[in-house]
Amino acid sequence: MRSGFEGTFKAAAMGCSRTFSSEEAEAVALLNATQWAVTNNIQQLVIERDNQATIKYLQGRESTVQWQCIAILDEVKLLAKNLVSFLGFQCVDRRANKVADLLAKK
Repeated sequence: MRSGFEGTFKAAAMGCSRTFSSEEAEAVALLNATQWAVTNNIQQLVIERDNQATIKYLQGRESTVQWQCIAILDEVKLLAKNLVSFLGFQCVDRRANKVADLLAKK
């Protein structure tokens, strides 16, 4: 599987945080990625993740995202408005994103 976006790989990261669910951990990861992109003035950016609920919420679509994640994801939306030529958030099956798959297995 491939996403519709192929470009230059810029970074990968992993870290620890205290969260109540895997979905909240996903929201924190999205916040960290968006903060990094804003700080580094990344342009023509697509942020790909494999959690459908969080991506749907960020895309403004109906979602079953957990209430604990809403404030985090709203911050992601606000930060994304500062990105130049931001192309959006896309849901990609983890098997299509080898870097994300390797980091998730760690």
